[in-house]
Amino acid sequence: PPTTAPGVSAPAVLFQRALPLLGVAGLAAWLFFTPFRADVPSLPIDRAAAIAIADRALAEHGVTLPAGWHKMATVRLASDDAEQWTWHKFVWREAGRDAYRAQIGAGLAPPVWDVRYATFDGDVAERAEEWRASIAGDGGVRTFRHALPEARPGAKLTKEEALALAERELRARFGLDPTTLKQVFADEKHRGPESHQTRTDWLFTFADPSVNVGKDGELRYVVTIAGDEIAGAGRAIFVPEAWQRAEQERDNRLRIVKLSSGIAFFIAGLAAVVLGVIGWTHRRCDARALKWVAAISFAIALLTLANTWPMLEMRLVTTEPVTSQWLMLVVGAVVGGLFAALLFGFTSGIGAWYARSTTRFALAGALPPWAAAVAAGLFVAGLEAAFASLWPRSTPLWPPLQAMSLWSPVAGAALGGVGLIPVAGIALFVLYLAARLTDDWTRRQWIGVAIVVLLQTASTLGLAGSNLAGAAAVGVTIGLANAAVLWLLLRFDPTTIPAFSATSIVLGTVLHAAQFGTLSAYAGGAVAIAVALAMAWLTTRYLRLPLSPPIPVTAAAASPSTA
Repeated sequence: PPTTAPGVSAPAVLFQRALPLLGVAGLAAWLFFTPFRADVPSLPIDRAAAIAIADRALAEHGVTLPAGWHKMATVRLASDDAEQWTWHKFVWREAGRDAYRAQIGAGLAPPVWDVRYATFDGDVAERAEEWRASIAGDGGVRTFRHALPEARPGAKLTKEEALALAERELRARFGLDPTTLKQVFADEKHRGPESHQTRTDWLFTFADPSVNVGKDGELRYVVTIAGDEIAGAGRAIFVPEAWQRAEQERDNRLRIVKLSSGIAFFIAGLAAVVLGVIGWTHRRCDARALKWVAAISFAIALLTLANTWPMLEMRLVTTEPVTSQWLMLVVGAVVGGLFAALLFGFTSGIGAWYARSTTRFALAGALPPWAAAVAAGLFVAGLEAAFASLWPRSTPLWPPLQAMSLWSPVAGAALGGVGLIPVAGIALFVLYLAARLTDDWTRRQWIGVAIVVLLQTASTLGLAGSNLAGAAAVGVTIGLANAAVLWLLLRFDPTTIPAFSATSIVLGTVLHAAQFGTLSAYAGGAVAIAVALAMAWLTTRYLRLPLSPPIPVTAAAASPSTA
């Protein structure tokens, strides 16, 4: 049980007594500064509806696919394609927010379902044929594409014949008058061997000078013709070369920073495993917690692999054996799951041992320990939202729609809630490590602060957009705030860490559901929150159990005396 013995410093007492006010202020700041509205619309239709719309589009084109073809569908965001994301960033920065929002669904693609029809059986060359349809949130078919094998015979149209076909597609597909557009590109490609060309393909690009997409940029329409068939028609944004070079330099710097962040976390993970093994050999490890968290972490990895099956299937290449591709994916998931099991198992085992063996002090103030941790989490979240708002966003904000691509978004939400357990284990391990390096908070306290700040900054930079300076400033600030919470609250009662960790998970889930804005998103968020709270409650109860069960009185009386 917690003790009231001296040990809680005066600043800690002041902080703990002020937590009710700090928690309310943090929640208010989080609500005020957090962007709950995304800059693009959500995607209200599900996978089944998107596939049904794509099937109708296929039938309207007179296509009947034979048995053995696979139907696949995942959500596609602009950030999934580097070229498209460049278009979005250019319009956002050069034309402004209003012009950007006006172009969503027009020149710029909104979130869409990417429906793919492909086969993995038969002749390798013929397996190159695919059909794809992009289905927008309003149920419309944004793009419809047909990829043909190189050697597939077809018509050999002249430029004039192909141009007439492309202009007809502009009228029918986009409702445009070709005379108002400017033809900027026409590319002819002959398919098949040079000695016997089997088909001529054309690609035409037209510019619309009447649309503002930013300085020196252009809205363009692209029509692809395979033989005498429209193989695809879509829109693109021309971005000036100078702007692209400057953005490429920024992206390269960002990649270096993110790679460095990933390397730092990898090294930290290896160090944590080594320290975990050392702690195990010195009996500074809760064996039960280690086994349970390792098993849960490995199960999460395997269940996540199963739940992301539709996303993995979408990436399969038709020209390679599908069995070997699946085998590589499964082996990679198993190896990654084993490493995660080792990492989270050892760190949680040592963290749980520390929380159950160290002295717990009674906290000052009127709040119970779990409520004090929640208030501290709200305070940090509000501080992070306020500081993040000081730097303008360099990229548009999209709703987090990736979960829609899962086999079961609800199962994904539940797995996210269960993920609180390894997160809390990592936090407990950091607390243990800081205590060891500072000789139980008696000297070299700056080491504990540095560990928290470095980890938080690396995490923030790893998720940063183009504004590295702003991300670094936010990371350092929030790292100092977390270090202060650790120093003034969490170290006096480590069993408060699950509630502190659950607070950030709950707030993040609420934000994602609000940005998504659909009933299914709120339902999934409710599942994730319920599971996370349940895991926090179970973890807290476990940490408050004595490390070794007491000997029953009857058994002690029956034992022979050793006096």
